[in-house]
Order: sequence, then structure tokens, then C-alpha cells
Amino acid sequence: MSATRDPAFSNTAAAVLHWGRQSPNAAAFIVGPSTRSYAELSAHMLQFAQALRSLGVKPGMLIGIQTANTYLHLLLILACEALGAASLSLRAADLTEDAHPAARCDLLCIEATEAPARKFRAVLPLTQQAILQIRSIPPEAITIDRSALPAHPDDIVRVTKTSGTSSRPKLMANSRAILDRIVAVRRELLGPAADFGRYVSLYPFTYRQNVIDTMLALRAGATLVISTVDNLASDLRGHRPSRTILLPGDAERLVRTLPPAESGAQPPCHIHVDGGHLSDAVRAGLLSTIATEVLNSYSTNETNCLAVMGADGVGTLLPDASVRIVGEDGRPRDFGETGAILARSGRMVGSYLWDQPLSAERFADGWFHTGDVGFTPEPGRLVVTGRSDDILNLGGVKIAPYDIEARIRAATGADAVLLAIENEAGVGQLHVCIERRDPAAMPELRRQIEAIVLPTCDAFTLQIISRLPRTETGKIRRNLLKDMIRNKICRVE
Repeated sequence: MSATRDPAFSNTAAAVLHWGRQSPNAAAFIVGPSTRSYAELSAHMLQFAQALRSLGVKPGMLIGIQTANTYLHLLLILACEALGAASLSLRAADLTEDAHPAARCDLLCIEATEAPARKFRAVLPLTQQAILQIRSIPPEAITIDRSALPAHPDDIVRVTKTSGTSSRPKLMANSRAILDRIVAVRRELLGPAADFGRYVSLYPFTYRQNVIDTMLALRAGATLVISTVDNLASDLRGHRPSRTILLPGDAERLVRTLPPAESGAQPPCHIHVDGGHLSDAVRAGLLSTIATEVLNSYSTNETNCLAVMGADGVGTLLPDASVRIVGEDGRPRDFGETGAILARSGRMVGSYLWDQPLSAERFADGWFHTGDVGFTPEPGRLVVTGRSDDILNLGGVKIAPYDIEARIRAATGADAVLLAIENEAGVGQLHVCIERRDPAAMPELRRQIEAIVLPTCDAFTLQIISRLPRTETGKIRRNLLKDMIRNKICRVE
């Protein structure tokens, strides 16, 4: 099914109610063999909204959600929207490792089978018994008076938490106005693909862009298909026309596992690669196997999408986005000169929640300090060369690791990460980290890596690790990997 968003929708919960009446039998949610219609999604959302309301949830509250059940997680996000409360998606580790975000919530809806180790304000355990009790509420008896709820543009609708690649997760408040602008710009970026009948979702709702694309699909009356890395190819081919969003690493893995496309006209399949540069080889691989259109963007959690990246690695800034390139002294760089990227957009947040020192460090004079490095070849264009904290400083020689990592992955088929770690003399030494391989293949693996690395650096240490540390969305946690090397958790070859 494909439809156009009704301009009267005040939020996604209102859209779900509309499609529940307008197209009750249309598929709203698919995971594996299970399908939920819009009538079911609408009724279940009302039941959970009533359950939250009975617990005192009201506009202005913050509700934390932690569950691996994607359908249940979606219902709770929508129920919060319906009641005018803000939601925050959490990982199980957020209840133990870093309870700071969870402690800020007025209510926690959690999958725990036993009470959390520390006390929170209020907890709704998502036990089977509790879910059955909620599902017994007659949905036809539930009314939500939207006119009685505040609808100011600055109302907080959603709080997002970064993935923690820097080992310091950050929280951001997304107002109604910001989310509406994000959804509108997302629709413009996708064009006709925004109304495709299927959105195939690979990531959890802790990933903000996945929440945005889910909202867009449900507002259009389309279908959300929950997938996994192993099932992604078959889900994309089995649910066309379709669209999905991938991180660069997952796009590369998809290309490695897909056979060539069948001959003849292929149904539309739009793939958006976000979170980093998409190489020519991966872009070509996607187009030759499964995609009819590929979009690559440069984004930050704080500003949302800033530029659409071309196949040549040069990005075109979106109309409401601006960047400045500055040197270490803070002075502007000329066109073509590399420096730190400062950015702003009409969809950016202005600070981090409950972290004034970091907010003052990263947000200044209306600009966000991205932590990325790049240059502007001409007005309105941008080239991103990498993260400032990922640039390798090898005895005073600075190099970006990404191209070398990509070449190692292409040559060996192994995930690779390059790090610079200071020795006892304070000089940066190169470490090449590879996920575990067959020990018998190590001599050939080293020869392949030497052929790629030694023209740039005269020595390196090869580190073998069973599994590279990643966030929920698959990004490498480089700081944690450095600690693992320092603590000799990896194996040196």
C-alpha cells in the first residue's frame, strides 16, 4: 500500500489512528511470519496509552523504554506521543552501566524479569502478565482528547541518546517543531521513495534515524518490516518496492553477501547509507545487486542531515544547512584548506540535556562543533575527511585511517580498524586490529596488510580480536578498543 501523508496529522500516533479507520486491514508491521494490521496497531496503541495514563503519565513527562520486543517498543513510543509525553529508548545496559539517563525518567517501562538493582522513580515491568492485562483493555472504550493536550512547537516529544562511540553518551531533547522539520526534510530527500509500501528496518529504536524513518512510513500508511543482518537481503527483495537505511559497514557486508541482480526490470529499492562515506565500490555493488537508487548523506545526531554526498565524496549542503571550517586557532579556513567542521541547520538541537559543560564546549554562537575534519572546495559543498579524534598521529605524521581500512577489508574480507597508541616515549605507534581469522591464514593475512600499510607507515603491530567492540548500530568503539590493546586483551601476531 502507498499513500500520501494527511497534512492534518499532528503526529504519528494520530496518523496510526487515521489509517486504523481508513485502511484497517492494511499491513502496518511485519516481523518474520507475523503481521500486524493498522487496525491492530491502532487498538494496541490505545491500550498501552490507557495503561500509561492509569499510571499517571501526562504531558511533559519523560518515559524510558527498554525492551528487545520491537513491536512492544513501537507501541510504547506511539502511546507516549498520544498522551503528549516524551519517550527515551534505552538499552538494558543503561539500567546498570550508566543509570544517569534512566534516573531522569518519570517512568521506566522495562523488560527486566526482576527489579532493577537501583531505585528509579517509577517502573512498569513488561512481564507477560502485565502485557496480557493491558491487552485486555477494550480499545473501543478508550478516548484520547487531543484538543486537551498541549501542542506547542517547543514541547519535547522525543529524547535521543547517542550510541556512545566516544565512551560518553549524550542526551538530546527533540521538540515537536524539530521533529516535524526533520520528517519534512527527510520526505524531500527521499522523494517518491518516501511513500514506498515497505520500510525495512535493521536497527533498534535507540538509533534516531530509524525512529524518523518509522514515523515517515507510518504517517504514509506504509508497512514497517523488521529485519536482521542475516535476513536483510531477502527482506529487501521480498517486500518491494522498499527502502532501508544502512550504516556504511552494513552496506559493505550486504554487498559481499549478495548475488548479482536477476536480469530484467527490478522493482524499486531505495537504500540510504548514513553515518559515513560510501566508497565507489560499495555504491556500485549495491546498484548492481539490489538497489535502484542509493543515497549517501553526512549527518550528526545534533544537526540531523547536513549534506548529500556524491560518488566523488563531495557533498552538497541542504538548503537549511551551513558549515564553517576553522583551524586549531578558531580562525576560518579558506576554500580547499582542511580544518574542523562547525555546522548548523534548521533541525539542530541547541544543547545536551543535563550536561552544561559539554554543551558549552560543543555548542557556541549558534554553531555545533562536529568533531569532524574536512574542507569546503566551494560554497555550498563539503568534503569530510574523518573524525578529528580518529586521525592517526604517528610520530608527528597525521593520516586518516578510513581509506586504508577500506582497502584492507576489500583485500582480506576481514573487518579492520587502525589505531595510533602512544608508546612509553609518547610517540604514536600504528596498530592494525583485525577480527579473529583462521590461524592458518595469518601469514597470508599479514602479507596482504603489509602491502597496503607499509607504503604509508614503516611498521605496525597486528592485533587479533575475537570481536571488535561495537555500539548497537555497529559503529566501532575505538576508545574501548584502545583500552583493550593497552590491557593486552587482543592477541599480537
